[in-house]
Amino acid sequence: MIIEKNTKRILDKRTDDETDKVKNVLARLKQIPIDNYPDGIDLIDESLPNFETQTKRLELLERKFDLQRKYLRSLKKKTNQLSPEEKSKFDLLQIGYFATLCEIAHLENVVDAFGEKKKFMEELVDNSPLDAEKWYRFQIEKINSRLPRREQGERDDRVPDFIPDKWQVDFLNAVDKRQSIIIVAPTASG
Repeated sequence: MIIEKNTKRILDKRTDDETDKVKNVLARLKQIPIDNYPDGIDLIDESLPNFETQTKRLELLERKFDLQRKYLRSLKKKTNQLSPEEKSKFDLLQIGYFATLCEIAHLENVVDAFGEKKKFMEELVDNSPLDAEKWYRFQIEKINSRLPRREQGERDDRVPDFIPDKWQVDFLNAVDKRQSIIIVAPTASG
């Protein structure tokens, strides 16, 4: 009982602290011109690592997702007239939109993401009715391994062309020590 109360007190304090941080981020967002979606998205991306509580992360991610949706719509209006630089931004925006949608679904504990987030998925693909096959094809063709990594590792001389995550370094250390090791890692994590 004491541990539970202490845990709740700590979480409440963290939430209060992060509430002030969210207000700060929102105030900074208001200083950015309303149609400057990339700067707004970047500001939220820079701020997100400073948030630990799910409710505050979700609040910022929803704001980011709103900006990504507006930006995606604005670029789609001129899809046939995009310069190569804008086309590249469009492709990266699609990946970011997908990553944000996935993280929101995770934080909301969505069981059936395809069913509950279908409207947003249709916006991402081409605004037409979406079936599972079309959605999976989009992920394979456009998203694939281009999603941003959640963990950012540190350089390791044993893999000079790659920055491994902590679990990968642990694996390398075990191999170097000739230890047996079992790795449980998310799909597509390396």
